[in-house]
Amino acid sequence: EGFFMSIIMKFGGTSVVNIKAINQVVAIVRRQYNRNPIVVTSALAGITDLLLSTTQLAAQGKLRNVEHNLHEIKKRHMEVVRGFLLSVREEIIPEIVKELRELNSALRRLPRPARGAIPTQQLDSIAAFGERLASWLLAGALLSQKIPAQRVDSRLLVATDSTFGNAEVNFKKTRQNFARKILPLIKRGIVPVITGFIGSDSKGRTTTLGRGGSDYSAAIAGVCLRAREIQIWKDVKGFMTADPRVVLRARVI
Repeated sequence: EGFFMSIIMKFGGTSVVNIKAINQVVAIVRRQYNRNPIVVTSALAGITDLLLSTTQLAAQGKLRNVEHNLHEIKKRHMEVVRGFLLSVREEIIPEIVKELRELNSALRRLPRPARGAIPTQQLDSIAAFGERLASWLLAGALLSQKIPAQRVDSRLLVATDSTFGNAEVNFKKTRQNFARKILPLIKRGIVPVITGFIGSDSKGRTTTLGRGGSDYSAAIAGVCLRAREIQIWKDVKGFMTADPRVVLRARVI
């Protein structure tokens, strides 16, 4: 009861690829601030793939390559943080550092050399860092431009089963979580910035909703909050008549 009419705004990886793109997202959110937006973010473009390939390298014991990739991931996120107000930077940098430290130890915990495939449970926990990091950046960018925002880890919201890599959502629990954690923020005029793609099982282990799962996260939020609408923002010119990888004469509508 007492639901506020909200909108869900989901931004894909290329929409949050760098500070210029992120500032564009902030402008889009600002325009619709009076509609109680909830922002759902993907990882920065290319980061999820980088995380998954780094996991393979770590399992093969190629620690030098792992170091290199971790440095690359840190660099890309810190470049964005440099564009923030000093006060916000001081708030966000420790959070980014904490996430990266946790990522580093997750990679070190992988069995080496891994015989056969890496357990999906471990893949999920590492793949989730893309969204975990991006959500800090987006919340920071909003705060930097005087829009009240709070980052919310969706592992505290989206309750799932333990099918790692492609988890099923428990909607009853998830609804309760959204009502308890997100509604109070909206009522106070705060923009929640939610990590797409991830949830957690009953034991608190990180799960993912499958590749492209951030769009699904937006739909979950929309259902749980009875949102007025769900907006999926893409950094493309429009829909195409067909898959251009299959149909050579596909064109943008």
